[in-house]
Amino acid sequence: MVIWMMSFKGLSWRYLLRKADSIFFIINFISKHGMDGMSNIKVPALLSWLFPYKDKDLPVSIKSPLAYYLIQNKITLIIINWVFQGILGMDKTEILFHLGYDLVWAIIFFGLLANLIGWWTAMFFSIILAHTLNWLLNSHFWVMGRYIGISRVSTEKIYSYLERFYDNFSENRALLGAVVLGNMRRGGSIKTTSDLDLRVIRKRGLLNAILSNLILAGLKTSAFLKRFPLDIYLLDDVIGLSRYRLDESPLILFDRGGDIRGFYASRNQCFDLMNNERSMPESKKERHEK
Repeated sequence: MVIWMMSFKGLSWRYLLRKADSIFFIINFISKHGMDGMSNIKVPALLSWLFPYKDKDLPVSIKSPLAYYLIQNKITLIIINWVFQGILGMDKTEILFHLGYDLVWAIIFFGLLANLIGWWTAMFFSIILAHTLNWLLNSHFWVMGRYIGISRVSTEKIYSYLERFYDNFSENRALLGAVVLGNMRRGGSIKTTSDLDLRVIRKRGLLNAILSNLILAGLKTSAFLKRFPLDIYLLDDVIGLSRYRLDESPLILFDRGGDIRGFYASRNQCFDLMNNERSMPESKKERHEK
């Protein structure tokens, strides 16, 4: 035992981390790709579940496989998503509304629990419950589901959603416009693991800010209940579009004041894309031909 402890003590942390990196790299590779020529060896179900179906893009480059897979595993992705709930991509009014949503539900839960389990315990569980409810009903739960393999959507469902969104909100007085980002605007094919990236621009004014946030909250709740991966954010003005790639024109769903068109050098209409036979499902083509 003493000899073993002395030999272990002589190992540097850098050496141990390198070994851990190698082990995690091998485990992840096997869990995703299997072992060529060794089909009789089955990957443990836990490993197949632990590593994400789809890697999430990270804001920084991580060279260490150990650190990368500690971040990229499904449990960590779920925890990070629960904590931040997309708040880093929100504009000011949406942040305030999101925090207010937490506060209102925390007060409600506290009122229900305070006399049952004591104030401090009730406060703790009220915050947890309110934040979880916010995560489920007022966030992008099924967008996160793409990375852990629980979210699937059809092309027809995405196009149908865009049509309904246009019909319901293109004339809404609180909204200035809406654009589609992501794979659709790049002309890429829609996969079952795709999501719908929508950015809605509101008009100025306090009343418009309240109404537009209520609209988005309703859309997020509906998307959660229908298992639809809706990646939607509210922008306070068109300047918010500068956070996204400016060398690619968005697909404009509607633009009531022409501000979005004025912001970009070139434009595409979203429903022009829907009329494109290459991208449009058969059922959609038949409806438009009629």
